[in-house]
Amino acid sequence: DTEGPPPARFSVAVYPNPTTERVVVEGERLDHVDLYDLLGRRLAQIDGAAAGRVSIALPATPGVYVLRIAHADGVTTRRVTRR
Repeated sequence: DTEGPPPARFSVAVYPNPTTERVVVEGERLDHVDLYDLLGRRLAQIDGAAAGRVSIALPATPGVYVLRIAHADGVTTRRVTRR
């Protein structure tokens, strides 16, 4: 049996949360980040996140938004609040 170590878990930081304007997404092996409202409408897609850090401007309307963060190991979602 040649079972190796378990795959490393993807780690992502989203800050500040809550925010008044922008959020920063940091993580290794990012592919792209999509921004959605709570109705499931995609509001933005940020490509080229491979540098490991992207800054995203949230819509002016206060509320809760969802970030769909695609990375080498799959997809992670985070909720962010705009005040």
